Amino acid sequence: MDTLGITLALGVLVSTSGGTSAKGDAQESLLTAAKLRFANDLTLAEEGLMRAARIGQGISVTNLSNHTDPVTGADWPKERTIRADRLLWLCTDPVASASVSYRGIHVIGARIEGTLDFTLAKVPFAFSLEKCSVNGDLLLQQSELRVLRLDGTHLDNLWADEARIGGTLFLRKGFKARGEVRLLGATVAFDAQGAQIAGSMFFRSGFTAEGEMRLRGATVHGTLEFDGGLVSNTMSNGVAIGADGLTVKSSVFLRDGFKARGGIRLFGGTIGRDLDLSSA
Repeated sequence: MDTLGITLALGVLVSTSGGTSAKGDAQESLLTAAKLRFANDLTLAEEGLMRAARIGQGISVTNLSNHTDPVTGADWPKERTIRADRLLWLCTDPVASASVSYRGIHVIGARIEGTLDFTLAKVPFAFSLEKCSVNGDLLLQQSELRVLRLDGTHLDNLWADEARIGGTLFLRKGFKARGEVRLLGATVAFDAQGAQIAGSMFFRSGFTAEGEMRLRGATVHGTLEFDGGLVSNTMSNGVAIGADGLTVKSSVFLRDGFKARGGIRLFGGTIGRDLDLSSA
């Protein structure tokens, strides 16, 4: 996906990628709708998001300050802020979401203010927050998404019980949860190589993963639980859970009917307490 960079020039949003008149008209139609919905109260990043989503481009706001590490997100200027209700409206309002390009939404380096509650929502396009700082949770209970990318993003909790993600859930390249990652009963392909989880990770109670579940180099400070889950990889490499170099500070549970169709790799891994495969 191409990326639309934005700069602040005399208070005007400027596209660094140029574009045709027709493309400009498409950008403005969704932006106009957003201004009407939110009483003309949009930050620079929010305006850029509306324009980019309409024409199928990503938006990067990292150039609006000198800080790029999501750890410093609280110090990022207002121009880099996208409020949760604006983003939710774009993804779930029937009229607004129909105006988003089939390429979906891709935001780089923004501060997301508030909890993103997609509970029961159906998002008909790919959704990506890259190197963003989310001041709140991402709630996906019983939601449906095509692809979800959170590479390099920091957030509080990720709860996705019974979610259905048609493609892959990516939690790579410095992703960090300050609390839990929970996918009870979810169906998803999963890639969390190098993720940092301050709490626990739950893949229980009917959780189903298709393809290799990648946890290489991840760190989980709580427990890692797969009780009653199913991970299936019928591809040639035959690895159901690839977790070389995984560090779990507490216990790993693979109990209560857990099934792996394929191998489980933990070469170089560290488990602080127990590895429990009771009734697996």
